[in-house]
Amino acid sequence: MGSRIFTASYRGVCAVCEDVISPGEDVRYDEHEMLVHWMCPDSEMSQPSATPCPRCRLIHVGDCF
Repeated sequence: MGSRIFTASYRGVCAVCEDVISPGEDVRYDEHEMLVHWMCPDSEMSQPSATPCPRCRLIHVGDCF
């Protein structure tokens, strides 16, 4: 499953940092299909790769669009 980012519609709990996810926050599902903040500070996704994406040649977090 990809790391598609979307806006939370309901209140929840981040599976990484265990803080509240409020409606309106950007979230995604992790590799275990658990809901997490999009840029959770405790997540591996919050640290961009130093290697440019071979597809778009940018350094970004998550899958290339």
